[in-house]
Amino acid sequence: MELFEYEQKYVPNDYKSVFLPLPDTEAKNKLEFGKIHSWRLDDGTILLLLHQQDGTMSGVIHFPRRKNQVIALSTTEEVLQFFRENFPEVGWLMPEKEARAFLKRPISSILTIRCSRYHQGDSVLIIGDAAHSVSPSIGQGCNAALEDVVLLDNLLDEYSDNWAETLKQFTVRRKSDAHALVELGDYAFPSSTKLFLEFLLRERLSKIMHQLLPEKFAPPLFELISETTVPFAEILKLYRGWVAKVKESNQSNPVS
Repeated sequence: MELFEYEQKYVPNDYKSVFLPLPDTEAKNKLEFGKIHSWRLDDGTILLLLHQQDGTMSGVIHFPRRKNQVIALSTTEEVLQFFRENFPEVGWLMPEKEARAFLKRPISSILTIRCSRYHQGDSVLIIGDAAHSVSPSIGQGCNAALEDVVLLDNLLDEYSDNWAETLKQFTVRRKSDAHALVELGDYAFPSSTKLFLEFLLRERLSKIMHQLLPEKFAPPLFELISETTVPFAEILKLYRGWVAKVKESNQSNPVS
């Protein structure tokens, strides 16, 4: 009998969700639609936001579990002041109602999971977060779960609803991408400010070089992750050097 093994670990950053309403038409700060907007503080706090179809914005603010500024906020006024001082483009779009809601939201921890397989015989299959819980830093948790469903549906067609073979093949075909997904979630973005600046430069240069020589240069890392259906294992292979560099840096200088 094949044993089931799994690994779980907490990411050193916690997070809270952030929601912004439709901006006032006369608002001075206007964030471009269709872009992922990110800001970073020296202490490792990162804010990520993107537009929804109705024009509102949603995202998360990641912050170190210890010695962070967010956990110390205790009033609506302090929340507004924190965002206006540290993320002014966002702070001046945040109404008092959202600041009050932000204050009451619980702090969430991030648990990542890797499994040795996803099936048991012909009767049990785990998918989504149960199989490959991932950091929200790359925004692929829900997308990866939907990919699981598509793969399962295709396998059922391929093996004529033979559940035993379908579930077995799900593990075979999904495992490398699922493990790569967790690796990318953990190490696509560096914790050090120096490497984060390098990341931004790399993304810009990759975009330019891919436009000039698409056969020799891959698209930017985040573009591959968020805007294509390139398998996660292939993305990790293309950017293995960068991921290894970030991993070494994060482990040598952990956020505390």
